[in-house]
Amino acid sequence: MSDKVIVGVDVRELQETVKTGTGRFVSNFLAIAPEKKPEWEFVLFGNQYTRFPQEAPNLRQVMIKEKSTLWWDQVALVEALRKENVKIFFSPYPKAPIFKPCKIIVTIHDLTPFLPGFPRKKDSWLLEAVKKQINMFIAKRADLVLTVSQHSLKDLIQVFKLPVEKIRVVYNGLAKDFGPVNDNVQLQKIKEKYSSGSEYLLYIGNLLPHKNVLGLLKAYAILPGQLRKQYRLVIIGKHDKNLPGLETLCLKLGIDGQVIFHDIADDKELPALYSAATLFVFPSFYEGFGLPVLEAMACGTATVSSFAASLPEVTSEAAWSVNPQYPEELSQAIRALLEDPIKRQSFKAKGILQAKLFSLEKTTDLIVHAIEEIV
Repeated sequence: MSDKVIVGVDVRELQETVKTGTGRFVSNFLAIAPEKKPEWEFVLFGNQYTRFPQEAPNLRQVMIKEKSTLWWDQVALVEALRKENVKIFFSPYPKAPIFKPCKIIVTIHDLTPFLPGFPRKKDSWLLEAVKKQINMFIAKRADLVLTVSQHSLKDLIQVFKLPVEKIRVVYNGLAKDFGPVNDNVQLQKIKEKYSSGSEYLLYIGNLLPHKNVLGLLKAYAILPGQLRKQYRLVIIGKHDKNLPGLETLCLKLGIDGQVIFHDIADDKELPALYSAATLFVFPSFYEGFGLPVLEAMACGTATVSSFAASLPEVTSEAAWSVNPQYPEELSQAIRALLEDPIKRQSFKAKGILQAKLFSLEKTTDLIVHAIEEIV
């Protein structure tokens, strides 16, 4: 057998029409790793929906048609890994062959669905229990498990009972695209598109209950009417079954004309979207990492964040941290920053410096080092 290091990567999250955090994670890795390790060969395994990244001398693409995810993960992929002589398989999520044909590294960003108190349907407990057991088994079978914060590491030890020596913390890195946008024409266009030309507060994330958008709406409603008239609340998140309930709450609180819900924004517009906001607000109850907070700080947007879970690891002293359980406390923080431009400017400057600690170079180096550990 050849001694050449051949690294297999699951790239099914790279799709033209679907944008996910996992997709960005693997895309960022592939933008740097092949250049860092030109002596390695990267074999990218996708399905019929995959948008493979541009070719490079040490990138190879393998398309395996996927009719069943279980069959793809446990049968077709195993055959392909053997055929391509892959030595290490890197999965950007907890999906991997149970019967390993090679060394395996899996990534577990967080354990949100498996934590006590996480909102779930009454009839989904059995499905969640099965998913938890499968994820736990794959994690235990893997040679290494990557996760994105010290908080998630603790969860993996407590919930999945993984030994600490098997886990490596790899913080998410930030693309160089994220930085303050100062072009007034571009910023005004963003305001016209997303807030009808008004100054605005911004939230970006999904609308699931643990994100606490409900608490954000209550906090916004507590603000004095004059501030709400001056600053609209723009919520960017994929429209799903949670949206109608949030819209109904806006009606009850009397803020329906001041809150604007948008579906997912174009990635290319994100830096300007953050930069044009007066404040970024992120009151989540639980995060494995909290990438939107980092993106906002990098763009020079003063940030109000929850101090729950991993978020203090990301923000340190560079955001105004609040207890997400209390909308009144969140509202007070928002009001204080809106009414104090000097304090707002201070958080802007701190945020830009803090964001520089999280680079894609560092993230890629840590993943590459993890692969080298088990070569």
